[in-house]
Amino acid sequence: MAAASTQRLEAFSDGVVAILITVMVFDLKLPEVTQLAGSFIPFAPLLIKLGVYALSFLMLGIMWVNHHQLLHQIKAANHGLLWYNLHLLFWMSLVPLAAHLVGNYPQAWAAAGSYGLIFAACAQSFSLLRRYARKHQLLHERLSTEALHRRLQKNRLAIGLYLLAAAVGGWSVYVSYTLYLLLPTLYLIPESTTHQTTTHEI
Repeated sequence: MAAASTQRLEAFSDGVVAILITVMVFDLKLPEVTQLAGSFIPFAPLLIKLGVYALSFLMLGIMWVNHHQLLHQIKAANHGLLWYNLHLLFWMSLVPLAAHLVGNYPQAWAAAGSYGLIFAACAQSFSLLRRYARKHQLLHERLSTEALHRRLQKNRLAIGLYLLAAAVGGWSVYVSYTLYLLLPTLYLIPESTTHQTTTHEI
């Protein structure tokens, strides 16, 4: 398969992300209040789900921004890149499931752990997509060794923290959720599109 434009790849990916966000919104349902009028107690589960939705929306948004920027750095898409992109979208498609589990069973270790494992897989698959594009010279320019090292470090740190958050849920799910709330700060600043060319790769 010859290399082709990334426009269809980007349009398809954008559509998938939009659907995932819509699916998460459908999970936000008002509780049926039959008593305790004027109390916030019946709405506590909804507030938990809303918080999980907001965090999951933020993480999907960060992935979408970085994915958008990566595709604009890629000059052409080949057969392998399409499959690596589908691999990323597969793990991203499980985010609504993870959000549903945490929103409905916030005290369950399995729910808190699944949330971290799925996002760790998303981070790893995104890294594989970028490495494939770099290895097969699909990028317009090559990053400097220093810039590549920084990105690799950030990615490894994120994956490690997601796995740690998933593991410590067996001891305390609150520690897991604290780590999940802190993790977006690693990615809130979009990756720079300014590159320094070099003959070295990591």
